[in-house]
Amino acid sequence: MHKELAALEANDTWEVVDLPPNHKPIGCKWVFRLKYKQDGSVDKYKARLVAKGFNQIEGVGYFDSFSPVAKIVTVRIILAYVAANGWALHQLDINNAYLHGYLDEDIYMQIPEGYVGGQKSQVCKLKRSLYGLKQAGRQWNTEFTNTIIGYGFVQSYHDHCLFTLSRGMCFLVLVVYVDDILLTGNTEDEMIKVKGFLHERFTIKDLGLTQFFLGIEIHRTDTIMHLSHQKYIWDIIKDLHVETAKPTTTPLPSDWSTYNSESPPMADPSVYRRLAPSEANWTTATHVVNYLRGTISNGLTYATGGSSLSIQAYCDADWAKCPITRRSVSGYILQDIKQPCHLPLPLGCDNKSAIYIIENPIFHERTKHIELDCHLIRDHYKSGFIKPYYVPSKSQMADLFTKSLPAPLMFSLLSKMNFGSLHSS
Repeated sequence: MHKELAALEANDTWEVVDLPPNHKPIGCKWVFRLKYKQDGSVDKYKARLVAKGFNQIEGVGYFDSFSPVAKIVTVRIILAYVAANGWALHQLDINNAYLHGYLDEDIYMQIPEGYVGGQKSQVCKLKRSLYGLKQAGRQWNTEFTNTIIGYGFVQSYHDHCLFTLSRGMCFLVLVVYVDDILLTGNTEDEMIKVKGFLHERFTIKDLGLTQFFLGIEIHRTDTIMHLSHQKYIWDIIKDLHVETAKPTTTPLPSDWSTYNSESPPMADPSVYRRLAPSEANWTTATHVVNYLRGTISNGLTYATGGSSLSIQAYCDADWAKCPITRRSVSGYILQDIKQPCHLPLPLGCDNKSAIYIIENPIFHERTKHIELDCHLIRDHYKSGFIKPYYVPSKSQMADLFTKSLPAPLMFSLLSKMNFGSLHSS
């Protein structure tokens, strides 16, 4: 608590003033928690002063609260990019990140417990954002973005938390997720300069080479990078109390259906809020967790350095299959990381009719409802951006993400992705 208060004062977070007329101060409280290391042991004890932002009134105490974070697909792409180039991947943590954002609104807070400055009748007028405020994340993100752009980084159009820096032969990539930062590039000296700049501006904790980020465990040797979710999966297993359940062979049974309108809702609403809305969904979800339990040590293995990053795409015919959300599994390419892209992109599809429709401007009654989509895909085909080709269903990699497959086919496709335990890899 003393360290937190000292940091707040050193950061000039507030000034103690008399409460102006017609203003009501918000409260604050102390939050205590333990931070753990990757192996589960205690890393440190932490005390944080949190403003009771739930008392803020929109349009008075705050206006906007949205704050972007790095997309998980961005993190995965960067990890693959780092492995292929054999670059070092550094992790940084911003100390008291939210305290660096400046406030645009007049916000008054009660004097926190344990603070010795000021009189009991006085309040703290906040100059900077504080954890718990509705706009805290947004103000911090704005401050960090302006700072890193001022250094020379360029913000990605596709992901506003991805930044790149190009100076001569130097190329750096920076990804920020709230207050956690990944930094990589082809020049170690320039990365040291960036660290020094950020430390001078915000004060950072240099965590060294990345070993754990957003639940992804990263193990590197001279020849490979192995990514897994062992701790993350185990936390889910313990949370659901299925430690002794029998592992399943596949993520879902082959006769699985995405929707069951007759399934009764969960009797315990708390279970619904945590995982699944109905009994059928719960059965499906626990099946997935039991599969993860049996494959908890498995992950993806990338060769380190000198690997090709040629792009190979696969298209699954089960587009918008879910009758509730109409969602499909999809992805996209980030051009910001300066990765050469050789066109046309090969697009594997196990539906010959779909390929014929793309290659030939023939429409009939059965394809009128997808006319616009076909025009879009055909335009990309004619422009030389994609090159569709037929693959048999047994080689359709996209099926892993969109279908419940029998075990032999699933294992066959997984082997092509270099998926397995670190020991076996």
